[in-house]
Order: sequence, then C-alpha cells, then structure tokens
Amino acid sequence: MNDTNITVAHGSPRISDRIDNVLREHGSKSSGSLHAIASAAGRCGLVAILLGFGFYKFTAVEAEAIAPLVSNSPFMGWLYAVGSVRTVSAGVGVTEILVAALLAVHRWWPKAALLGGLAGMLMFLTTLSFAFTTPAATSDPELLGFLVKDLFLFAASAHAASASLRAAAYRARTGVTK
Repeated sequence: MNDTNITVAHGSPRISDRIDNVLREHGSKSSGSLHAIASAAGRCGLVAILLGFGFYKFTAVEAEAIAPLVSNSPFMGWLYAVGSVRTVSAGVGVTEILVAALLAVHRWWPKAALLGGLAGMLMFLTTLSFAFTTPAATSDPELLGFLVKDLFLFAASAHAASASLRAAAYRARTGVTK
C-alpha cells in the first residue's frame, strides 16, 4: 500500500500533508535558524576539541603517542631532526591552540577566523595522511578510527572557514558585522 493513500481516521489530513504545510509556512526561517545553531555548535565543538588536544600535547604521554605518527610523515618527520619528542609535541600543541583561538574570534574578526579554518583544514589533512604514511595504520582499527575522526574535524574546519569567508565578505561589502 502506498503511504500517500493512507489517511488518519475521522477524515483528518495525512501526517505528511501536515508536515508539508509546516514546511511551506516555516521551512525557510527554521532552516536558517537550524543552520545558525549547527554552525555555532560545530565551531564551539571544534574549538573545544582543538584546545583539549592542544593542551594534551604538552604531556609526556601524548608526546610519545604521536611520535610514531609524526616520525613516519613526509610532512612532519623532519621536525625530529630539529627538536625532541616533547618539543615537537609542544609545537603541535601550540599550533592547535592558535588555530582554536583564531576560530573562536569569528564573531569579531572573521578574517582571522577564516585563517583559522584554513589552518585547521591543512592540519587535519596532514593528520589524515598519517593513515597512509604510518606502517600498519590501516590494519589497526583503533589507530585507524583515531585518524578517521580527523575527516570530521576537517569538515568542521572547512565549514568554519566557509562561514568566516561569508562573514568577512559581508563585512567588506557593508561595513557591518553579521
């Protein structure tokens, strides 16, 4: 039976008709509000994750944990030639904290937040590359899961960069902070 032929008892309109009516009346407004909530929540979550990861990079445990990933990377392995395991980890932590700070100022300085979003994208692309440069990464489900989460963080960074670009362009056109 096709769901379009199903009606509610007592001659009431179908549920799908009611939903369609609500969407026609409120869809655009609700969509904009939902998008704003999702953008703000995504940015706040990304900032919180970057701050947490960034500060954790100052611990010996995390410095040792990332060493096999970083040392096998053609993009980052060279850092161990100029710094110790702890120093390199701290440098990564400082970078994550700076990116978080740039993202956090979106409301006041969208150009700075755009830079933070782009830096986050580059950072997460680099860490995603560890899945291909770290021996046995694809055969270790725990490590692979750890790295795959960076795909979502890359997407959040891209969304944040896009929103900041839109806000910076709006400000440049109008002189008004959106």
